Amino acid sequence: SGPMWQVSAADAELATELVLQGAVSLPMVEGQQLTQRQLLEAALVPSSSSHAFMLATRVFGSVEGYREAAAVWLQREGLFRTVVVDPAGGSRVTRSTPADLLTIGHRAIEHPVIAEIVTQSAVEVPLSGQVSSTNPLLDEPDVEGIKTGTLLDSAGFGLLFSVAPDARTGVPRTLALVIGAESANDRRGIA
Repeated sequence: SGPMWQVSAADAELATELVLQGAVSLPMVEGQQLTQRQLLEAALVPSSSSHAFMLATRVFGSVEGYREAAAVWLQREGLFRTVVVDPAGGSRVTRSTPADLLTIGHRAIEHPVIAEIVTQSAVEVPLSGQVSSTNPLLDEPDVEGIKTGTLLDSAGFGLLFSVAPDARTGVPRTLALVIGAESANDRRGIA
């Protein structure tokens, strides 16, 4: 479950501000205690921006510290066409390419904790109860969810997912990416 951190007044205010901006942001209250695992689950499964920001500031000291660490990691991984501006991915300046997103997806699903979290169809989030993933494919056999997204610009609704390797046939893990869907239903139909 990792370290436990206390929600600050600034964290709680940001959660409210993000909702007003139209972002997915689950509630937080000042003084509330959240573990690193709870923050990861809320950020990855229901895509709570407030939890992503809190996790980034606790792990990297600030959003700027997160941005710098992300830039170093992207450079090291050879992902030169990806720019990360904030931990929730909501900035219009944040950008990537399909090839880079697939590489990031491979790295994510190879990490045992991340893989365990993103395959869940729902998680228990303090103050919100059980919150479901918007990944429409998690009920399909062998599908490992990675991340859904809704971007404010022309990228529309997106979905990055993997299909587990098949030891019987020798088919390796396969990743797929949907971008530009016009709605959540279209996203599922395309996938």
